[in-house]
Amino acid sequence: MLGLILFFLLVALVFGLGFATTILFYVAIALFIIWIIGIFAHGVGHRWYFW
Repeated sequence: MLGLILFFLLVALVFGLGFATTILFYVAIALFIIWIIGIFAHGVGHRWYFW
């Protein structure tokens, strides 16, 4: 019984990590697209962000 509970916890952990990495992957793609649009909108030699 304990092995079954540990197995289900492991499956839930792996599923959660897979979901989180998928969300982070889509966020990274969106930020990359915004970055590319910013470069083309303001030219390669200019800064379009101020940190």
